[in-house]
Amino acid sequence: MNIFTIIGDGMRRRKIRTILAVLGIAIAAAALYSLLSLKDGYESGMRKEIASMGAQIFAVATSTMHCPMFSEPIAISASLIPLSASKREKWR
Repeated sequence: MNIFTIIGDGMRRRKIRTILAVLGIAIAAAALYSLLSLKDGYESGMRKEIASMGAQIFAVATSTMHCPMFSEPIAISASLIPLSASKREKWR
């Protein structure tokens, strides 16, 4: 007996278990696709909104927002970047 014969016998004997497993995999794949599509749509919408504002850089006040990955204030221009010391002084 090879492995495919064993798998086929198990699938024939446990039909409900097989159907539920296939259904679970299909639901998981659909949920993953939905979440990835939602993320892409949200990201493109945010990029369009930022681009329509006309500014290249948004300054974030040091007292209102700190990025947990950096100990410095950040600037937002379609992505997060740390401000250098000279730019930080310019924005204060």
